[in-house]
Amino acid sequence: MIGERLKSARAASELSLRTLSDAMGNVVSAHAISKYERNKCMPRSDVLISLPSALDVSVDFLMSDDAMKFEGVEFSKPVSASEKEEARIKVKTLHRMKKYLAIEGLLNLPSQEWDQPQGTPY
Repeated sequence: MIGERLKSARAASELSLRTLSDAMGNVVSAHAISKYERNKCMPRSDVLISLPSALDVSVDFLMSDDAMKFEGVEFSKPVSASEKEEARIKVKTLHRMKKYLAIEGLLNLPSQEWDQPQGTPY
């Protein structure tokens, strides 16, 4: 459901529930957004139109039912970013990865074997 993705996108955007509500033109209350994040209810269509632009993500990202999750994300060098900035990086990366995999599917390309070393390291 939408809850986990909404919550991670909001955290990555560094928005409080109230700030997100304000950024959406108060089409929905902070309390309602909290319910969406906890999967207690689903947003109305007008809310679904407002959420992505306020969070800088796509509707597809929020509504996707993919099981893709980050597990053991590591950075190539020490990160001096805050927790919120790390969360932002993870959400943006997941969003871009979904787009990449969708393109692979549309073009009927074989998916990269991520667990196997491919060729010469950079």
